[in-house]
Amino acid sequence: MNERLQKARRLHAVQSEIDRLADWRLIEIARERALLDERRRTLVAFLDAESAFAAPFAVTMMQRLHRLEERRATLKEEMEALSRRRLEERRRLRRAQQMVRNLTDETRRLDDKQALLDAVESAAGAQVCGKAKV
Repeated sequence: MNERLQKARRLHAVQSEIDRLADWRLIEIARERALLDERRRTLVAFLDAESAFAAPFAVTMMQRLHRLEERRATLKEEMEALSRRRLEERRRLRRAQQMVRNLTDETRRLDDKQALLDAVESAAGAQVCGKAKV
């Protein structure tokens, strides 16, 4: 039983680490997406400004905007895929937690049962020894 409990605890630790890494990756994607949004706003503001510099750089700015939008779409897809995977990993984590809880309870019950049997045997042995002396 102890071996099963140790394996379940290792599995739980691995699942917890996977969940933590997924959280960090989602945070990284959100940061990158916020950065892309800020760059997009800056470029649009520059293009909207009626300055002498906007016209010569309009094509370059539009190309940059297009690349930003492509990257933004890629990040959105990646975030959705990661969210789906994370949901599945969370389910696995919950199953691992439940397995550890069940095995811990079962181990505790077996230990309690063994302690009771030892106490009964000890008491029975003391009674037998007491009767033999009489």
